[in-house]
Amino acid sequence: MGSQKPYPCPKPFEIGQALIIAWPVAPPGLIAAPERRVGIVIIHAKLLLLVALHYVDGPRQGNTDGGDGAGSRWGDSDSDGEGDSNSDDCNDGDDDDSNDDEDNDVFSDDITTLRNFSFISANKDGKTLEMHRLVQLATLEWLEAHGQQDHWRHRFLRRLCARLPIGEYENWAECQALFPHAKSAAAHAPKEEESLRDWATILYKAAWYAWRIGNGAEAEKMAVQAMKVRKKVLVREQEDTLDAMAMAALAHTLRGRWEEAEKLEVQVMETSKTKLGADHPSTLTSMANLASTYRNQGRWKEAEKLQVQVMETRQTKLGADHPDTLTGMDNLAYTWHGQGRHVDALDLMQRCFRLRRQVLGPDHPYTVSTLSALMEWL
Repeated sequence: MGSQKPYPCPKPFEIGQALIIAWPVAPPGLIAAPERRVGIVIIHAKLLLLVALHYVDGPRQGNTDGGDGAGSRWGDSDSDGEGDSNSDDCNDGDDDDSNDDEDNDVFSDDITTLRNFSFISANKDGKTLEMHRLVQLATLEWLEAHGQQDHWRHRFLRRLCARLPIGEYENWAECQALFPHAKSAAAHAPKEEESLRDWATILYKAAWYAWRIGNGAEAEKMAVQAMKVRKKVLVREQEDTLDAMAMAALAHTLRGRWEEAEKLEVQVMETSKTKLGADHPSTLTSMANLASTYRNQGRWKEAEKLQVQVMETRQTKLGADHPDTLTGMDNLAYTWHGQGRHVDALDLMQRCFRLRRQVLGPDHPYTVSTLSALMEWL
């Protein structure tokens, strides 16, 4: 996010100029400037503050609870639904970052000072910093006492919203690093509408990642929260709201809640057709998701009808080797296999595998899952 001299600090935030406020009783050596008065160390940096408010889990990388990145989600390829749209509607207003060009050498010196007093510590990866829980607690109390907690919560949500990517395979490393922060943020919904929008987007992206790795419980919880907020603060027919509804439906399918999923997917599909057009990519995705739900309910004919339409339209609009077209091909092959049309299913899946290996690479989860299906069907 901007160019600056790198410093070994949390990758999710790549600090350079947030405001770090650490410890209300500072040793004498730390009180050296007017802005470091009343025993509070105030250090200017870039991006998020390195302080964990009561919903922040500390800027460190760690494992999520969602498994190893493969999980049962990929057991039958991507045939149980499709993610759609970046939906990155994070607010980009003035964030009061008046010191974006501040000397990074000064910042590095300040970080060293904090480390020398053990207020923060470097993790073994050399890329992330950690703040002790007692320092976090003292910082929180100071923020509350000085009426600054809402201000910094707002900045935290804005930064996390801008940095957290969607949950597709190519973003998994960064999603895994930031997912604990999203879980912490999810526990504390802000009151201000602007922050609420960012909060909903964070949950939407985090739910996407949780869904992709097969963490159904987290995906469903976050997706439903994001959907409710967007329905409340946005127009129901707005595309971001439809995306949140679609994500909630996908999370429901991961939990086997087919009726809830179908209800949402029908709404999304019908609204998308009216607002965006029958051949819009988002409309086609909504049709594919509904078809997958039909298939999981054993409604083969209804699923096949939608999937054929989706695949043919994508071939025309996007091309025969577009990843979305290949997803539609994969889904239709599963439906044919479920109907007992094994020869047709095998032929279509073989075509899908060849194209995916060429377009996505042999190690991509979609390619691997397609190959697994072929090995099982042969």
